[in-house]
Amino acid sequence: MEQSKLPKIRMAVRRLLAGRREQHDVVEVCRWLREQVGRGEYVVLEVANFLAHSADRDKGPTFEAVRDFYAMTDGLDRSRGDRPDGARLDLPSLERWVYATLRTLSAENLKAELGVARPAALEMLKVALSNLDGAHPDGPMYGPNSTADDMRVLGCGTGFVNARYSLEQPKIATAFERSLKAEGLLLAGEEGDWANAAAFLCLHLVSEMHLCEVVVHDRVPVQLRVVIPEAGGDDFLSVWAVIYPDGKRTSFQVFKTTLKAADWCAPELLLLFRAQRISPPGPGFFVERRESIPPVTIRNGVLDLAVIF
Repeated sequence: MEQSKLPKIRMAVRRLLAGRREQHDVVEVCRWLREQVGRGEYVVLEVANFLAHSADRDKGPTFEAVRDFYAMTDGLDRSRGDRPDGARLDLPSLERWVYATLRTLSAENLKAELGVARPAALEMLKVALSNLDGAHPDGPMYGPNSTADDMRVLGCGTGFVNARYSLEQPKIATAFERSLKAEGLLLAGEEGDWANAAAFLCLHLVSEMHLCEVVVHDRVPVQLRVVIPEAGGDDFLSVWAVIYPDGKRTSFQVFKTTLKAADWCAPELLLLFRAQRISPPGPGFFVERRESIPPVTIRNGVLDLAVIF
């Protein structure tokens, strides 16, 4: 994007800093940064990419977190024989499962379990998988070349790890502030006004993530949904990935915000979501039936129903 547009982007930033909640300003700023920042600013790129094409995702941190959560859930269900289609654990499912677990484990836990850092653990896993004869109906069948290290890394990998957030509001605010300063779009002394502008940016991201489909292996779509929190208690908006690997719903939080629903949602939206609530494993509700999930938009600076009934 040519430098001649920089004054226009700067004006969009100034309006956001002044408290103006205009979606086109967020889009302009994100579009500019998407062309300017390097790969190291993966948080900025993830947000900008969501705003550029939010219908589905097949790469980026959110895709990776959802892919790994699905692989762990699917592998665990297949190993127990809980799949409604009767599909049992096979070598490709096992491979997806153990790789996902080792990618999701914290560096500290991985070191405690295997005594090595992540790159070495993944190499251990590669060797262990090459030594397998195949998949036994009740678990992996170790081959004649399998070692104690193979059993250790496969045992570590065939577990279930709490999924990690792919996005968090404070990290988004910090990453965008750093990138805007680097481009000369956020000046010294303006940092104090950036928090509210970043909040609106995150609201726009919530709106775009809602009903997005993350496509995992075998083209299986996993839907993202905004969660409207229950009145009282933890009142923050969030986005969850909803998965049905065994005929029963499971879900995990992919985007954690500090946006209070009462401040950032239209009353009609709160009423509708809370009237049709289904509780996920966490504080909040989303609508269960796919055909009943209302699309959302931003209207008058807050999250609202895309269609007013």
